[in-house]
This record gives sequence, C-alpha cells and structure tokens, in this order.
Amino acid sequence: MADHESKSTMSIDNIDVRDIVRPSPLTFYRGLTLRNGLESDSTATVFLRRGLSGSVWITLFALLVSCTTGEGSGSLANADQSSEALKPTTVSASNIYIQLTHSGTMPSSSVWSSRINATSPVAVGDDLILIDQAGFLYRRDANGAINTLLRLEDVPGGPSRATERIINAAPNRAGDSLYVIFTSSTTPQGMPVAVSPRGHGSSYQVVYSYDFDGMSLSDPRPIRAFELNSNGHKGGGIVVLEDGSILLAIGDTASPVEDGGEFPQDDTSHLGKIVLIDPQTGDWTIVAKGVRNAQRLEVRQLDEGAHLYFVDIGRDVAEELNRVELSALLDTTTIENFGWGRNVDGRVREGMFYIDIEVNAVSEVPVGEAGFIQPLAQWGRENQTHVAGTGPVSSSVSLRTIDILFGDLISGAVYTVRDTMDGTAIDVLRVNFLDDALKATRLKELSGGRPDPRFFKFPDGSAGVLLENGGDLYRMEEVVSDAGGLR
Repeated sequence: MADHESKSTMSIDNIDVRDIVRPSPLTFYRGLTLRNGLESDSTATVFLRRGLSGSVWITLFALLVSCTTGEGSGSLANADQSSEALKPTTVSASNIYIQLTHSGTMPSSSVWSSRINATSPVAVGDDLILIDQAGFLYRRDANGAINTLLRLEDVPGGPSRATERIINAAPNRAGDSLYVIFTSSTTPQGMPVAVSPRGHGSSYQVVYSYDFDGMSLSDPRPIRAFELNSNGHKGGGIVVLEDGSILLAIGDTASPVEDGGEFPQDDTSHLGKIVLIDPQTGDWTIVAKGVRNAQRLEVRQLDEGAHLYFVDIGRDVAEELNRVELSALLDTTTIENFGWGRNVDGRVREGMFYIDIEVNAVSEVPVGEAGFIQPLAQWGRENQTHVAGTGPVSSSVSLRTIDILFGDLISGAVYTVRDTMDGTAIDVLRVNFLDDALKATRLKELSGGRPDPRFFKFPDGSAGVLLENGGDLYRMEEVVSDAGGLR
C-alpha cells in the first residue's frame, strides 16, 4: 500500500518513536491529542530531534494560530472554528449506481503473503499486467489465466524497501514495450541521475524499458534515474503518449506533514513535477509543477481535445481531481502550475485553499487565479480520520451518465462529477455500489477491511477496480436508474 498518507490523530502518551519516519534530523508532526484532551490538529506542533546519542526529545509548542492572519494572536476556539469553515464542500449523495462483477484475484507474493501491495493494473493488448509493488509483475491473459512476468530477484539495483520495489508500469501504444519504474538504492553504471535538491536523497526511481512479446519481458534497458528521499511521497503516475514519450509524475518526496517547501515550485528540480521523458535518450523536461503525490495518470479524449486527468493526494485540507489540456501540457514554453509547494508569492495551495507552514487552511483561493491550474473538483475528510485520494478512471464502455470515477483509499468511498468545461471545483457526488444480485454493497465490505481501491481499465476499455486487501478485481458498470427502478 505504497505512499498512503498517515493522517491520524495520536495520543502523546503512546507515541512509539520507532514508528515515526524522520526524513531529516529535525521534523515536525501535527495531529496530536494533548494530555488535557485538547485537539491540537491546528494548534500544536511536535518537534523530534535525534542527537548523537540516539535519544529523542519531544517538545510541545502550543501555537495559537489565527487562521485569518497566520499569526499567534487568535484563541484556540477561534482557530478551530475558522479551520472548520475552511474546508471543501461536503460530498453529495446521488442516485448513481455501479454494479460490481468479480473478475478474478491477483496472486499474493511471498514477500507479503497476507496482503497485496498493488497499484493500478495496466492493459496491454488482450492482457492485463498486474503490479505488486513488492517486486512482482503478472500477466493475466484473455481467459483469466495468470503467469509471472517478473520476480523480486529479477528487479535491478541494490537492496531497498521491499514494499515498494516497483512503483508503476505502463506500455507503449503498440504494446511491444513496457516501461517499469523501480525504486533502488543504487543506479546502473553510467546512468545519468537527476539529483535531488533536498540533499538527503536515499534512493532512486529508475525508469527501465523492456521488450514485451505478449508472453514475456526481455532486454531490460535503463533510461533515467531520479534521486528521491525513500520515505517521502513518490508519486509514480505514468502514461505513454502516442509519440512514444513518457509522462511521469514524481512526488515532492516530502514528509506527510510538510507543505512541500519550495521544491515543487522550483523549475529546475524534478520534485513535485510531471516530467516528459524521451525513452530513446533519457532526456527529460518539466511540463507541470506543484504536484504533491499523483499515483495514476489518465489521458482522456474529449470533444475539445485530449486531456490529462489525475488525483493529487492532499495533506489535511483537500484531495484534488485535476485536469489539463494535453496540448497545453506538452507546450514546454510554459510549465503548468497546480499550486502545491511554496510559490514565489510565499503561498502554498492545496485544493482551493491557501495553507500555512503547518498545513492549515488560512483562506480560500479566488476562482480563476492567474498562473495556476485549479482543481476540477476537490473533497475533504468526509468525517474520516484518514483520507487519501485514488484514481481516476474513465470509460465510455462502462459509464453512461457520468464520465469518470475516483475515490478514497482508506474508506473505499467512490466519487464522480458531472463533468463540465465551464469552471473548476464542481460538486463531487458519492457513487452507490451493487453486487451481482443488485443488492447494495460497499468496497470495504467486499474486501473485509481497508480496501485501498486501485482503478484501471480492462483490455476491452471497461472500468475496473482492484482491492489491495485481498487482491480481488471487479468490473464496474453503471446501472441506469429508470422510473424509480434499475435496469
């Protein structure tokens, strides 16, 4: 379950510092409950510093933050009220129904036999490539038979975190090449490396090209390596365009509690970007910046032209569904800006909100703000302790009255929008699920726990979802409501 956000409220009495990821000698953590019972989600910071002796000191700073000024002049109650008001509009109920049909189960690897650490499968010809981030690729043929394409011992590079050895994979349009993104602690000899400006890079995302004959992978060739902090957001969304070039989303590699810093807005750094890679030369160009953690990219053809869609996982304020015209994205005379990270104006944008260094919403972003691409839609916590966006997927085969599906990894809630080309931040609608017998169900029920849905397309273009908890694959088809009934 790679790159999922940790957004829970913890008690200071039961912190186990061994469970806290420290991307640098000094970092801060929010979302603690103080001993006096006050919620400190917007008013307290915990600093953890590891000295030479290995000891950890914890110091609490009660920062009485005014959400309107960003200065320590407001009361705790006022700050909480302001923070409550500054959040996305609540997701609306709908009469949209999606029927789920079970379509097989992904194998569990020997690394994590109790669960599947998957990302979205990808269609190649009549086959479906199943991706286990522990280091396995599987080929599922048109008859549903599954064979192993790549094993952990075949993964290039030195030792690295076993849970995320493979970040993602994508085929070219002809289906005879598969590009695989590995996480490695080493790089191939002579491989050009894009160096992280954070200065504490501990791993690399290495892009490899494989030949694919429909049955097996061969002739691995490294293309480009990007230095990362292995504990930060990796992104990993990837799609191959018609001309063979690769679009790759690279995370800001920041800790979950940071605002991204200046790096996602730095036009010379690969952090927090979507980059365009030439698979023949390895040359890369930044085409978009201000992207926090996009794990799936989807190109969708509209009447107005091709558009790129992606979900960007937020911190505490807003999850985003983003859209950009592909021709504008590929026009490298301008780098498209989605707002995450500290801009030259000193502001960080998450959803349609400005946030402070503690990742609290301080005010709303005006609609149509010049110089930025604003989200097509946004949603918040929806009364959940944990949230993390997932998706999207579109399908003219499966969806009739709606165009696109996306959702939440933690709860398994799935959403849609009534798409429009007129503006941004349109209403988000909750989708209802039905089983084979047209009885109401939920992804959480089907998976028996936290579902972590990963959306994808089957080879025939129909929409699918893979539930990491259990590895079950389902076809999704919209069932149209007609005069109060379903058909």
